[in-house]
Amino acid sequence: MKVTFIVKKAAKRHDIDSKATIYVRLRDGRRLDSITPTELSINPNLWDDEDEQVKSK
Repeated sequence: MKVTFIVKKAAKRHDIDSKATIYVRLRDGRRLDSITPTELSINPNLWDDEDEQVKSK
């Protein structure tokens, strides 16, 4: 089983006010593929898509 975190919304380069929901995706081969929103939100400019976490400074 694999768990990944996703932010679906893109933000403009210098936008500091927008927020996007963080989603969790559960996958287990072909049997399971589920995406569910969390209660957390973040500015998309602060999210690292590759590492699936908040960007480090």
